[in-house]
Amino acid sequence: MNTIRYYSLSTIKTNLLHFLTGKVFSALSTITVLLLLARILSKDIYAIYVLFQAMVSFVGMLASFGITQSSFRYIPELRSKNNNKAMYRFLFSGVLSRFLIFGFVMLLVFLIREKLAGYYNFESWVWLLPWYLLAGWFRLTGYFLAKVMESLMWQKSSQYTLAIAGLTRLFMVCWYYFVTADIDFQKVVMIEVFVEGFTLMILVLTTLINWRSDDHKDIGDQEWWVKNRRRVNRYGFMGYLKALTGTLYGNAPNRMVAARFLPLSSMGEYGFAGSISMFLRRFLPTRLLHGMIRPLFIDRFSQNQNFHELNKMANFTFRVNLVILVFSILGLVLAGKPVFDWITLGKYGSTAYLIAAIIGVLILESLLSQHELICLTLEKNGIIIWGNLLRSISLGLSLFFISKLGAWAIVLANAVGNFLAIIVVWYGLKRSGKLLTFDAHLIIRIVISLIIAILTGFLIDNLYHIIPFTLLSAFIIFGLLIWYRSPFSDDEHNLIHRLFSRENNKTKISGKQFANL
Repeated sequence: MNTIRYYSLSTIKTNLLHFLTGKVFSALSTITVLLLLARILSKDIYAIYVLFQAMVSFVGMLASFGITQSSFRYIPELRSKNNNKAMYRFLFSGVLSRFLIFGFVMLLVFLIREKLAGYYNFESWVWLLPWYLLAGWFRLTGYFLAKVMESLMWQKSSQYTLAIAGLTRLFMVCWYYFVTADIDFQKVVMIEVFVEGFTLMILVLTTLINWRSDDHKDIGDQEWWVKNRRRVNRYGFMGYLKALTGTLYGNAPNRMVAARFLPLSSMGEYGFAGSISMFLRRFLPTRLLHGMIRPLFIDRFSQNQNFHELNKMANFTFRVNLVILVFSILGLVLAGKPVFDWITLGKYGSTAYLIAAIIGVLILESLLSQHELICLTLEKNGIIIWGNLLRSISLGLSLFFISKLGAWAIVLANAVGNFLAIIVVWYGLKRSGKLLTFDAHLIIRIVISLIIAILTGFLIDNLYHIIPFTLLSAFIIFGLLIWYRSPFSDDEHNLIHRLFSRENNKTKISGKQFANL
């Protein structure tokens, strides 16, 4: 059989420019639309909008049925082993089943819309929910397909499509807001329907084009399904069980709890804070790169079964996340309130410290996600289930304190749940003979640098009271500290240099060089 290497470092480097270009435009359009809608919509309407988003996300969590988890695990493996015939069968059947199942569950939500409206107090907007469910149907299917395309290194097709969709949404919102001065909640939802439907259509077309142009699409053996059916079904079942045990944790369940127990104005504030954190979660470098990192983990482990390599890769990706998140916390603590007040016409400046705390929880989520990625690679979903149960239970504990602490109760519960889940998953891996180790001294460097930068920023602010100068000074100090006492090893620095250097992308670099950090 042909021994093509689909997941060598040279392949990743070739796709990196398309990946970053698409993600930069997607991130800029997403955050701009988010802030514009926070400025346009009242707190009460914004609360309903984020509740609709939460419902769609919750449907996506409940309706995976193991197909999503199995696709993300075995499509890269089949590609890595050049079994393209079986891989494409998996891809097309997965997309079709996702589309039909999501549509069926959205129909069920449509049938109980009146009860949901009464429970969450949005009776006056219940007529608009079916339209948003239609947008959600397109969005969930498109998200699944885009993630699969990322894992196949079809970055040019997937990222540029998503970037164009994001810019289209931004253009339409800006047109109605700045040009016609006629935008409301109904128009926002209709924009979502159009953009999500357009995105899904283009993703499907580009997938078919990539398939037809693949000279190796007929390589492989369909008998793989006969030999591995029990393995795939078992993994899918455990993956779905993992998803079910985590349904009560995350941005969507948090919003639904807040919508039920908080006043609409407070829900609007928490919804805005959650939207900012969701943006950061979505566009974190290692979160973005999960579509590329996941197949690389699977490829490396399928080649040599070396757990130590996975451990080093996970440590590196976590510290990349940590540096980015710490930069965000620094900016929010020193300048979040006045900036948000200015952008949102004084509505959401008070959420700056709440958002900073949510980002602190994201740091724990980032660490746990690396544990989970290793478990998924090792096909040990059972370990993750116990961690997910703890996270789900922790959200229930927040109900005892939400009347006194408001949204802070949810944030604190999330932090406790993630911390306990990390311990449980780490212990589960240890019992299975896979001991995860941490580069604690490198992590401590980042934390100390953050503390020094914050204290210096407060001192400069007290002296000059010029927010841009304060923020710039704090960022420069933090950057210098990171440069002087780097949280990355020499091998990691060399890897980053090779990824972003201008050397010929066609130069063959072994994927093992990534693992040998």
